[in-house]
Amino acid sequence: MRLAFLFLCFLFLALHSFSQVMLNNQSIVRDETGKILKFDEWQALMKENEYGIKESITEKGSFIIYKYTPEQKKEMTSSKLLMMPKGGGPMPSPFFKNDEQLSNFTASDLNGHVYKLNELEGKVVVLNFWFVACAPCVKEIPELNAMVEKYRKRDDIVFLAIALDNKDEIEKMISKTPFSYHILPNGKEITKNIYKVAMFPTHVVLNKSGKVSYHTSGYHPSTVQTIEKSIEQLLGGAGK
Repeated sequence: MRLAFLFLCFLFLALHSFSQVMLNNQSIVRDETGKILKFDEWQALMKENEYGIKESITEKGSFIIYKYTPEQKKEMTSSKLLMMPKGGGPMPSPFFKNDEQLSNFTASDLNGHVYKLNELEGKVVVLNFWFVACAPCVKEIPELNAMVEKYRKRDDIVFLAIALDNKDEIEKMISKTPFSYHILPNGKEITKNIYKVAMFPTHVVLNKSGKVSYHTSGYHPSTVQTIEKSIEQLLGGAGK
């Protein structure tokens, strides 16, 4: 019975997370009365952790945002505690495998600098797959910025944030929430077609040979800590 209950909790969280992370600023989101909400409106609601979001069964490609009942909120809280016990960690990404050599990509950052993955061998590469409307992605940015600052003096590590959004959408967002990674806009081709990533945020750390050393998908309070630990192992006393 306990195993069955844990499985149901996992399924509930997975479905909830999947519908939430696949949203973007072009998505149609309605409240429970049927009113279409603006991007800023539904994003603000999601940050309160009082609301859930689900795909509409009557309107393909649209979503409904709803406030948790006391029972649902209690269930979410108990489920999260079960899924993230003390000492637990971030969830491995289903899109990558350790020691996998990633396919090459070429992309320009917001300043026009061109990055070719296969030309970054000899450096540790930290990838972040994200998008502007992903609340968990934005929530972890301050911690990611602190991590970038820690390794600021090293020239053997590169931080790349592959975004689904276009340049204008990203620049509007980072004017309020600066992001210290090298941001690659218009990253749908890389994200969805090359690497098949469908959960956000997703993080990948590549060793100096370009092989996957660490990977995780979804938000967890200790994600950045585990990324740093992986970097430390690869650089041998990073941040010095």
